Amino acid sequence: MPSVRIYPNPASFFVKDRLIISKITIADPVVRIKKEDNSLFGAIDLSKVRPEGSVRDLAVSGVLISGIHIHNGTVIYDEGGSAELEFTGLKGDAGSPGFYFSKNNSVNFSIEGFLKNRETDFLSPVKISGKIGIDNIARARLQIDGVNISTLGDIYEKYLSLAVKEGRLDLDSDIQISKTNLIAKCLLKGEGILLKKGLDKELESPLLASFVVFFSFNNKLLKFKNIKGNLFKLILNRS
Repeated sequence: MPSVRIYPNPASFFVKDRLIISKITIADPVVRIKKEDNSLFGAIDLSKVRPEGSVRDLAVSGVLISGIHIHNGTVIYDEGGSAELEFTGLKGDAGSPGFYFSKNNSVNFSIEGFLKNRETDFLSPVKISGKIGIDNIARARLQIDGVNISTLGDIYEKYLSLAVKEGRLDLDSDIQISKTNLIAKCLLKGEGILLKKGLDKELESPLLASFVVFFSFNNKLLKFKNIKGNLFKLILNRS
């Protein structure tokens, strides 16, 4: 069962009208995100995933919070039916370079865990770390290692499945989220790739792809820029 533990700071006893909390620990939280339509990014309203919804908003009048720790968290992205992405075993911390969360301080965060691969017990390591600045811009680095391509759901069904039968992907991405848009610089590396259309053999060289994803919160516009790499060439030649 999910639980929350609050650790007050003894300094609260010497400060009038202030509650100082050294740490909040959230254990076993479960977050489920349901898909709303069939578009590639329709599952998540990214306009609501902004720095204004950050841990800094937990600081209310008369309460000062120094840090937040998450233990054994789960995030489920439900695509409908039996298709879903599940991140499990998540542990993370959020804190400020200053003494407490406030609008005048940035917030550093780091989360590690695993992505469950579909139809297997294999877990792919996931790590995201970054900072929400005083300019209300979130900057983060996301890494996912060895995820089975079939786990990618719509991305696999609509694009990769045209040429690839099975394989694993590593993802490195630098992400920036502001009030108006999301920009992600991505690098994909494929290994153990087995091709379709009679070419049932692994590729001797790894598949590589780099690209930039731009998403506008205002008009829901999605763009892919600076597309490079032999992964896209393979997909286009066999589509």
